[in-house]
Amino acid sequence: MPLFNRQSPMAPSIHTSIMQSLRHIILTSILLLLLVGCHKDENPLTRETRTVLVYMNAENSLVGYSAYDIQEMMAGASQMENGDHLIIYIDDLNAPRIYELDKTNTVLSYSKLEPKYRFDSDLNSSDPETLNRVMQYVTSRHPADSYGIVFWSHGSAWLFDSNETTQAKQREDSRRRSFGLDTQLNNTQPRGYKMYIPDMAEVLSRYPGIEYIMFDACFMQSIEVAYELRHCANYIIGSPAEILATGAPYNYILKHLFANPFSPSNLINEYGDYYESTSDYGVVLSAIKTEAFDQYVETMRQLMPKYSWRDTDFFGCLKYYEYEWNNNLGVVVNMPDFFDIQGVMMRVLSTDDYARWQASYTQLNIASYATNYWLTVIGPTGKGAVMKVNHEQCSGVCMYLPLNCYQDETFYNDYEKTQWGQLFNIQ
Repeated sequence: MPLFNRQSPMAPSIHTSIMQSLRHIILTSILLLLLVGCHKDENPLTRETRTVLVYMNAENSLVGYSAYDIQEMMAGASQMENGDHLIIYIDDLNAPRIYELDKTNTVLSYSKLEPKYRFDSDLNSSDPETLNRVMQYVTSRHPADSYGIVFWSHGSAWLFDSNETTQAKQREDSRRRSFGLDTQLNNTQPRGYKMYIPDMAEVLSRYPGIEYIMFDACFMQSIEVAYELRHCANYIIGSPAEILATGAPYNYILKHLFANPFSPSNLINEYGDYYESTSDYGVVLSAIKTEAFDQYVETMRQLMPKYSWRDTDFFGCLKYYEYEWNNNLGVVVNMPDFFDIQGVMMRVLSTDDYARWQASYTQLNIASYATNYWLTVIGPTGKGAVMKVNHEQCSGVCMYLPLNCYQDETFYNDYEKTQWGQLFNIQ
C-alpha cells in the first residue's frame, strides 16, 4: 500500500482548518492596521493648551494705564486658540477682581466686560498669599499643559525701595529685591507694600508647568532676580531698564504668549519692533533660559576670582540706572548703578576669558532686543532723559557690583543675602 495512504482520514480537515486560521489572523491584522491608520487620520494629536495669568498690581501711580492694557488684551484675544485662556487679576481703586478671556470673546469694551470673580474686600496684591490665592484659582479653574505669568506693576529688581512702610522695613531681610507696589489707595490709611522675590519664588514653586515669567515692570531683568526664580519657570523675560507706563503692546504680543512651542525671540522681537516703529523712547528686553544657569554659574565661579571688581573704573559702561547723578540730585536713594552684564565683562575680562564667558552666557541669555534709545524718568537733570544704547555692550540683563562708592548705602551689605550674591566673594 502506498505510504501516503497511511495518512489519517482527518488530515485534510486539519490542514484546511490551519489554513483558514492563518487567513483569519492575517486578515484581522490587516484590518487592525487599517483601523489604527483611520483613527490617526480622524483624530490628530490635540494642540497643547496654555493658561496665561496677567497679575496686575495696579493700585499705584500706574492705575490709569491698567484699563488701556486690558483693552489691548481684549483686542488680541482673537489670536488665541481653542483651549487657551487668559486670566486677568486686577487690583486697582476698586475691589480686586478676575476677568477671563478666550478666543470666543465678543465684548469689545473693557467697561462692558464682566468679572468672573470679585473679591469681597481690598487685598494687598504685594502679599505672597494673595498671589497664591490667584494661582489656586487659575490652576483649579483652567488646568493646562503649561502656564505663562505676566507680572504687571512697578519694579525695583532685588533692591529695597525707599517708599516701604516702617512695618515692612522691620521685617528680616526686608532690604531686598522687590516687585510691585500696592499703595492701598482705596484705604483710609494708604501704605506702600512690595513683594519680595524670594516670597514670589516660594509661591510659584508650588505650581509646576510654568513656561515663562514675564515682567511688565521696570528693572526686573537682573541676573539676581532671574537666579532667584530659576526653579519656577523655563524662561524669565523682562527689561533691565525702565519700561514706559503704557507697557507691553498686548494686542500684538498675545499670540506669542500663547504660542506652542513658545518662542521668547518672537515675543521680544514683536514687542521691540512695536516700540521701534511707534515711539521715540524705545525699550530694552531679553529672555533668560533658566536651565542654563548651572553651566553659567560654573563658568562664573572659575572666572570671578581672577579679577578685581570693587575698584575697577566702570565709567563708560552701559548703565540702565546712574547712581552718581541720581545720588547727587537727591532724587532717588538706595539705587546703585544698573550695569549691563555684557559691558562689565567686556571691561574686566581678558580676551580669552571674555570669549569663554560669552560662549556660556549666550546659552543663558538666549534672546535680546534693544532700540537705539530708552527713556529714563529721572535723568541727569532730574527731569528725565532719553538715553542712547551702546549696542556692543547691551545684552539686556543688568547686574550689581558692590563698588566701594556704595559703602554708606543701605543696600551695600544686602547683596550678600541674595542667592546670586552668596555664590561669589567679589573682591
